[in-house]
Amino acid sequence: MRVGVSSFFFRYQMRFSVLRDTAAVCCVYCRRSIGNSVVGFNKHFVKGQQVYRYSSNGQLVGNDASSSGADSELEVRKLLKDSQISMQTPLDNEHVNLDENSGDFQTKLNAKTVMYLHQPKKEIPESRFELETKSAYMFAGDSANLDSVFVERLTREPRVKEVFEEATSIVGYDVLDLCLNGSPSLMHDVQYSDVVTFTRSMGELAWIKRHRPLVHSGVIMTAGIGVGEISSLVAAGAITLSQALKLVKDRSEALQQATNLSEGGLALVYGSKKTSFPDLCNQLASFGELGGIDTPVCSVAMHLHSCTKVIGGHMQCLKHLKGLQKDFNIRKFSILDAPAAFHTSLMKTAEEPFAVSLKDIIFNDPKTWSSSVYSCVTGMRYKRDDFAMKNSYKAKLLLLKQLTSPVKWETVANRLAQRGRNNEYPNYYEVGSGSFIRSSFKQINNRAASRCKNLKSFIEVVERREFEA
Repeated sequence: MRVGVSSFFFRYQMRFSVLRDTAAVCCVYCRRSIGNSVVGFNKHFVKGQQVYRYSSNGQLVGNDASSSGADSELEVRKLLKDSQISMQTPLDNEHVNLDENSGDFQTKLNAKTVMYLHQPKKEIPESRFELETKSAYMFAGDSANLDSVFVERLTREPRVKEVFEEATSIVGYDVLDLCLNGSPSLMHDVQYSDVVTFTRSMGELAWIKRHRPLVHSGVIMTAGIGVGEISSLVAAGAITLSQALKLVKDRSEALQQATNLSEGGLALVYGSKKTSFPDLCNQLASFGELGGIDTPVCSVAMHLHSCTKVIGGHMQCLKHLKGLQKDFNIRKFSILDAPAAFHTSLMKTAEEPFAVSLKDIIFNDPKTWSSSVYSCVTGMRYKRDDFAMKNSYKAKLLLLKQLTSPVKWETVANRLAQRGRNNEYPNYYEVGSGSFIRSSFKQINNRAASRCKNLKSFIEVVERREFEA
């Protein structure tokens, strides 16, 4: 009897001890979780002992809006440290395209790669609706094909001229005069070309809002290459025009400083299914090492479409492309008129000054955005979580990594080519100079690209109606 009672109390005591220890662990975990949790994201959130909230116009205010000097320095250091993390995926080195008939990704992969490759999950929230009346913006990232005559016609609209005047007041020089009378050599400097490209894109956006309001109100997706990604954030309502102009100015100056430190460039390479771009870049880098460069750089800077990439690096490396053309089954290539090897590690020195500029940017609440925005670093849309933590850290990290990471335009374009309820595509609008984006989009999905338009056709229609009136 005594043994039975003893064993009963022993088992009871053991169970009580286990429950007590489990409860203690849960309490510690809950205290840690609650202390760092995000509560009520749409209106405010709590982190530690500080409370952050969004104002009625969607801007972040409170303790987060103005951080101390020590916190700002720590944030810059963390940005620079985390920017070293690679964003490369198995899709980057393969020939990926979207089948126009089925809408599914098609890949040419070997058996070893297939088992590790997870194809991107289809994003179909918009596909539940009819997309025929919806729109998508695609912003240019360079001013290589800047048309001064078109800019002069564009600035006849008072709201467009206000955009150029605001840009002039922020950057410190006459942007409109630079567009109309700037020399090719001056426009070749990234310090000016990025500002001109961004300002023109914002001018076109202002024209669309004035003369085609239904187009702008129907926008559901935006994306851009390089500085065009900042344009897409403005179009979606993520940041104000004045904030973006300051950011573009600091970004272009940082890139110009990095450009002056090394002789780099870009090459457009049309390969084939047998072309191994990683091996090609390694081979070109070895030639640079033989040429006396201590740390030669040669890597893919932009994934345009299937078998076609932009390679960036030292010019000492790129000049050997001709000798490797046959060995790597390259159909043709051309050295681009670019002042530097953008989106490669040669732009590394531009990260620190740009990180200092990024820490002062305050993004609007994503709930107030008019459309989703795609990042060319990840190939996916920006998420609310990227803006939930203190000072929108994750979103700023993506903009910082954009300087040295390859542009995943092929992945972004595939995601933009979504079809709606009745198997239709939205209307695409190329905003900015040239037709580079539309031509590359045509190679990815011809049926979707057939619905792509630019602003020149709109302006001609409006001017004709005004003349007839």
